[in-house]
Amino acid sequence: ETFLNLVNIDTAGPDGMHVLSELPTSLYEDICALLHVRAVRNVPPFKNCEEPFIMQLVTRLNPAVYMPGETIFRGGDVGHEMYLISKGKVRWPYYEIKRNMPKKLS
Repeated sequence: ETFLNLVNIDTAGPDGMHVLSELPTSLYEDICALLHVRAVRNVPPFKNCEEPFIMQLVTRLNPAVYMPGETIFRGGDVGHEMYLISKGKVRWPYYEIKRNMPKKLS
């Protein structure tokens, strides 16, 4: 129940973007821009990208909701997606392991 509440509050619902994608292209692009351009522009590699590139990117985003403690990516997995986090935070144990590893002395 909590999951469905989060999905319906934070996104257009589980199939919301699919429903929106059936709108006329210009209207769909306007909605995607309204929902996502600001967040994408806050990601350093995308700050200075041209508008057509940003529009292509935001129209391909797939909103998702993950519950606390849920695994979304494992170290060593081949990455096929990029995640933009709009709320919450992600713990990536790789950095914790690397930070705690003994330093090599030369």
